[in-house]
Amino acid sequence: MRIKLTKDFHIDFFRKEIFLLLITLVIIGVIYFWISSGGTWHFGQESYYGDLADAILKGKINLLIEPKEPYLLDLSIYKGKYYLYWGIVPALMFNIPARLISNSKMPDAFSVLIYTYGTLLFSVGILYYLRRIFFKEVNFWILNISVITIGLGNISPYLLGFASGWPLSIYVD
Repeated sequence: MRIKLTKDFHIDFFRKEIFLLLITLVIIGVIYFWISSGGTWHFGQESYYGDLADAILKGKINLLIEPKEPYLLDLSIYKGKYYLYWGIVPALMFNIPARLISNSKMPDAFSVLIYTYGTLLFSVGILYYLRRIFFKEVNFWILNISVITIGLGNISPYLLGFASGWPLSIYVD
């Protein structure tokens, strides 16, 4: 049995649905931020891709850091120079623009956070688009639970906890 709803009720219902979605996305964003900051609510300055961006801006592919004992983890050393063995796409997407705009290094953890949250927003957009086209009768509570599952039920929170180089490469490359 269907109940015919007035236009005003539909608009109010739609606003409540969007409001609940925004609250859910903000909560997931806060959880992502907390995980990627290591529970400290601020980011360190560790940025392998920031170092790579500096090198690329100076026309080199090796990092400008001089090798010393002990050697840095997650870097390759060849003929006395450090190299990242991941791709350069994260440096091109995040660190070079950040360096050119603000003249500061963007921490790798913050880059992972931006990319992870952007992926979440893109996924939620696809979910809502598919609902609007194919699944109009799906309750918005089920949709909201799906958003929580997309945001927290995958590998993203795990990679946010180890955001110093290789997780960013896994996401972007």
